Amino acid sequence: PAHVLVSVSRWFRDALPGTDPLVGAALVGAVAALICLLRWALRASISEFAATLAMLLLSASWLRHWHPGQANGLLLLAALTVMAGVLLGSYRMAFIDALTGLPNRRSLEETLDRLTPPFVLAMVDVDHFKQFNDSYGHAAGDIVLREVGKVLRRHSGALAFRYGGEEFCLVYEGQAVTRSEPGCERARSALESQSIRVRPAQTGTRKLAKPKAVAVTASFGLAARSASEKHPRDVLASADKALYKAKGKGRNRVEVAR
Repeated sequence: PAHVLVSVSRWFRDALPGTDPLVGAALVGAVAALICLLRWALRASISEFAATLAMLLLSASWLRHWHPGQANGLLLLAALTVMAGVLLGSYRMAFIDALTGLPNRRSLEETLDRLTPPFVLAMVDVDHFKQFNDSYGHAAGDIVLREVGKVLRRHSGALAFRYGGEEFCLVYEGQAVTRSEPGCERARSALESQSIRVRPAQTGTRKLAKPKAVAVTASFGLAARSASEKHPRDVLASADKALYKAKGKGRNRVEVAR
């Protein structure tokens, strides 16, 4: 904004006599951009990246070698960058689960609305998660959920969604059960063989507990579109029933709706 530029220019004129105020303002903008860049590197935030780029463009527009039209173009580009960052940040807040980085349930609902056959849906539930939270604390539970999300994204061969709590959903577009079931089995096996390091919760002491490697498993329920269940939400309900069968048969297994 113009009043910011004027204020910074006056400060440089008074603090450093003989220094070009606009160059000084550009330097301040560059420092601000560097701070934003460091914050972006630490947090990997889209809004921080947009702020960094906007500050660089704004700083560049204050240098004297630009023609007025070019400087105005840089200012416009900086404003558009900020707007894009705000829009992308809002999208992430609405459709991306903050804990796991996976698309959330709202995103799943939109995906289900546009699904066309063939497709297979799978519901995934982390085994004994409540007991795990009670034993190790919610912070450790969050670590487990993040790791489960990573395993599903890497090994299932499906679009993975955070459904809610300790439940996830996998969407296999254009596939039959013969291809999606092995994908679920790969994810189940990868999770079972992975040790997740967590720090048990402690009360009544200031000492941090030593990290501990824990084993985590999950149960899977699959269902495919059929003549009697054509709507994706009906298929999802069948997958949920198959999930309960998997849990009833001892957990840590893949069960297909028949």
